[in-house]
Amino acid sequence: AIPHGYSGVWTDPVEMQRVVKQLAPATLEARPLRHASLAADAYSPVTSPLRRLTDLVNMAQVESYLLTGAPRFTREEVVAMLPGISGRLDAVGQVQRFRPRYWKLVYLREHCREREFDAVTLEECGPLVSLSITELQLYVRATRETMGGRFQAGQRYHLRIGKVDPLTNEFRVMGAREAEPEERPDVSDWFAAGE
Repeated sequence: AIPHGYSGVWTDPVEMQRVVKQLAPATLEARPLRHASLAADAYSPVTSPLRRLTDLVNMAQVESYLLTGAPRFTREEVVAMLPGISGRLDAVGQVQRFRPRYWKLVYLREHCREREFDAVTLEECGPLVSLSITELQLYVRATRETMGGRFQAGQRYHLRIGKVDPLTNEFRVMGAREAEPEERPDVSDWFAAGE
């Protein structure tokens, strides 16, 4: 569920990062839980049994109950399955999350020698600085030294990207220069651009 005060449409990369950090990861339970968006007291997805293992288990439970009056698996059997299912879901989720990133890295690899990429600083992560490449909505990290030592969340930079390897999810920010005030891209109209 989205915490109170965080719902809405966010266009500023710093605000987007703040909101994403508040989202709780999905969890698996052996019993149906409330679904706030649907205002349902109990909810279990069953619509994609070919795509989601949890939906397949849920569908087997429903089918068995409709045919025999009893679920296919007991609560204890479902609880025993959860660690294995969670591991598989984590692996599938990682593939799904990295698929768009992979293609963005392919794009970076093809264009990194010809140009710089506009980015916004988001936060400090120990010796690294977290940034968002605005046109790709791609999160990257660079050393504080590469960024010139000091920075503030929301500062805008032009990044020079070095060697990019989409398969290993590796690339390096080779250089950064702060954008001049008149050069700073306006990201507040990201959603209006398609109108």
